[in-house]
Amino acid sequence: MRITGFDAAQYARTSQALDRVLRQIEASAGLAAAIEALEQQQRELGFIRADARTIERWQLSHPADPARRLSVQFNPLRTSRPNV
Repeated sequence: MRITGFDAAQYARTSQALDRVLRQIEASAGLAAAIEALEQQQRELGFIRADARTIERWQLSHPADPARRLSVQFNPLRTSRPNV
């Protein structure tokens, strides 16, 4: 299946450029700064619409084997958006 209008070469170039920038940020300011830069880039593109701090997170441990865990996230703002 081919997605109409998708330019794989352009995607690769853009991805590689972003990776270079993020690695430079990581080298000079640390991983947290690189993650913040990625989050900002994703917000600018509209990929991230909500503030991640509003997301509720839980880790549930298996009662018989606490090493086995299930991670759960709930984004209350996501419930108000239509499915896309």
